[in-house]
Amino acid sequence: MNQPAPLYYLHNFNALINTVYSLYDDLITNEERHFYQCFSSLNTNAQALLVRLLSRKGAFFRTQKLRYNEISDIPRAIDILLGCEFIFRPLTARIEELFPVFTKAEWLKVINEKGLHACKKDVLKGYLSEGDDLLPAILAASCDNLIKLNCRDIFNTYKLLFFGNGRQDLTDFITRDLGVFRYEDYLVHKQSRFFNSRQQLDNMLHYYAVQEEFQHLKAYNTPELVSLLSRLPDLQAAGGESYVDKLLNRRIQGAYIQIARQLERLGSLDTALSIYRLCDLPPSRERQVRILHKLRESDQLNKLCKAIILDGSEAEKRVAKQFIAKFKQTDKASSKAYKPPFEVFELKQSEQRVELALAAHLSKHGACFYVENQLFLSLFGLVFWPTIFADVQGAFTHKFQYKPHDLSDVYFTDRRKKEISQGWRRLEKWLAQPDLALAFFNKKQGIANPFVTWVEGLEQVLTLALQNIPANHFEVVFQRLWSNLKENSSGFPDLVLFPKEGGYTLIEVKGPGDRVQSNQARWFEYFAEHGIPHKVAGVVWLD
Repeated sequence: MNQPAPLYYLHNFNALINTVYSLYDDLITNEERHFYQCFSSLNTNAQALLVRLLSRKGAFFRTQKLRYNEISDIPRAIDILLGCEFIFRPLTARIEELFPVFTKAEWLKVINEKGLHACKKDVLKGYLSEGDDLLPAILAASCDNLIKLNCRDIFNTYKLLFFGNGRQDLTDFITRDLGVFRYEDYLVHKQSRFFNSRQQLDNMLHYYAVQEEFQHLKAYNTPELVSLLSRLPDLQAAGGESYVDKLLNRRIQGAYIQIARQLERLGSLDTALSIYRLCDLPPSRERQVRILHKLRESDQLNKLCKAIILDGSEAEKRVAKQFIAKFKQTDKASSKAYKPPFEVFELKQSEQRVELALAAHLSKHGACFYVENQLFLSLFGLVFWPTIFADVQGAFTHKFQYKPHDLSDVYFTDRRKKEISQGWRRLEKWLAQPDLALAFFNKKQGIANPFVTWVEGLEQVLTLALQNIPANHFEVVFQRLWSNLKENSSGFPDLVLFPKEGGYTLIEVKGPGDRVQSNQARWFEYFAEHGIPHKVAGVVWLD
């Protein structure tokens, strides 16, 4: 593993802001432009110190606690940053901001109460008041000075422009540099950038600013949840036709659904229902069905279920049929449910996972592997690799993406029809000449892909699959994946068996008490419809 250079973080920070400035110089504000230009003019020590501060939590820092071996003159660096107004010396501060920065012993000097030395630090907060002039007192008690960051919001804007989301940060540079992750060499250029207007950027910044509160969602009551919802960007404002507008709309809907789900848990069903009705993102309609069933709203329930059966996804349709049957108090729907072939296997008690134990048992009949989702998804990811990493506007905005931004969006395939068509032809060639597939496998091995799991033995499994699985079976499985990547990317059987006499069988392993999950059941129905060999193996442990 590569060891980072002492100023690795500064190099990465410069790479981030330089990329943003080159791609978005027309969208950033004068203040954001000044930040870039002023930072670029600083000496190395001042730059390094600011990046160190921006990489830490909080906004307040004690100057005597700032110790970094690679920064030679920290006091001078502080003075330079003060001159640029990237930091400042605060005159006041709230208790919540100050309290974590100083030690229990230092706060005891400020409180000056007897009998508190045995208390935990958090207890001391109750002896402090916002009305007190705490900052001078604690600075005197600690014999220290305090500085506060003045540019975190600007840095957050640069990060959002670079990553296109609020989750990633400079640690992604580190994992790449250490060799933990490798990324595809896709194109990132101004024509394919993520944002194309300042309004798009401001809407996304607004969303992520509110989204920070979602980590405390379980502690909120109903009025607080409704208030939180009102602070999110309006769905209509984010409902434009551009790619970014649609993506923001999806993210906001996801937040709406999180809030509605918590309202359900609190028993505020009517409020939750009204929020779900604002969303078309799954599982909004499924949750509406469940609430209407609880409320015994038969007319609304039947109307919604019929609409879902007409245009819903497989998962939604399955739920709709189940609830129509429940409400009518009939078991007709369940009686028609497909039941896959079932075989019982009696095995000696083993410390292995039940799947591995059965795979070992079946190996006498041929090559058997514990693959779960890996087999079909990995080959899918290899076949459609150029599709996944195609140069599409807004799909790739930085060099740390293992998937395009729009992979889960319904319009993903519409934006890549040509590449998908080429993928089908590639599959045909690979099935005729498996060596081509293996050559591509070796070329891409280890590079992050949302579908490919680079596990030991994958090459052997794919080789046998290309030799034994008919072309039309791959085609129908891949077609179902393309129909709904998010919904259909899980639920594949645990094992694949390649018998000595040829062919293959997909086997779902169930130990005592296990049952077939809904996503697995949908795959079994699809396998039966298309003649794909499959079964469920019930394992019974022998004493």
